[in-house]
Amino acid sequence: MPMLCIVLKLLLAIAFVFIVEEVFVLCVCAVWTLVTSPLLVLGGIAGKNSKAEFQAPCCTTKYPREIPPLPWYRGAIPQMAMTGFLAFSATYIEVYYMFGSVWGLKIYTIYSILFIVFIILLIVTAFFTVA
Repeated sequence: MPMLCIVLKLLLAIAFVFIVEEVFVLCVCAVWTLVTSPLLVLGGIAGKNSKAEFQAPCCTTKYPREIPPLPWYRGAIPQMAMTGFLAFSATYIEVYYMFGSVWGLKIYTIYSILFIVFIILLIVTAFFTVA
């Protein structure tokens, strides 16, 4: 908002801190853009020009082996159902207690809810790791 006022030359009382903050944010974005863009291009060129043969870190055989069938819980539908349910339940629990505290129905006990959400996060992470 203050930058818009400066650009449009509006006569408003703008705190100096807001102007410095916006200039700082613009400088950080400019430095980030001017550093990451050339590095991205240079990394792409270096990766394309390297013609090294791939060397496996361990001994491998050239004979294919049979891949065993997956158990039922490793299929796409059960994985989507389990991870979706756990992510939804974590969000639902957090939002339920937050709205309960906003409307004065309950006291928001951050540590107990945070612990429950952390446990659910561990379960979701474990499911994603196994899949």
